[in-house]
Amino acid sequence: MMYDERLPGFDLPCNLIARATVLANEVAWPADLALRVVDHVVQNGSAVVGVELWQSVGNQPKWIASSDFYCDDALSPDAYRQCCANGARQFINRWQHDPGSLFNLAWIDWP
Repeated sequence: MMYDERLPGFDLPCNLIARATVLANEVAWPADLALRVVDHVVQNGSAVVGVELWQSVGNQPKWIASSDFYCDDALSPDAYRQCCANGARQFINRWQHDPGSLFNLAWIDWP
């Protein structure tokens, strides 16, 4: 495990950090790795609360789309994390074939 200051207070496996694309001091992954990040985040007790689809343009992120899934925070913590993970996975899977797609994820500790 390794900590990277661009990731919100969270340790990720070194191979996921090493394979991240850094754009404007933010990290993003291609679809296959973004799905692995979602799995790791959930397994470690956090919830993915948003995903953005980017493309790299001149080492800067070009925003393409944002996820819009909703999960009721009245759900149990496990159910909330799973609901968020499902929404994140659906968004990533929907856009995974977009040329040059990179996914930036936002997650929070829950609870």
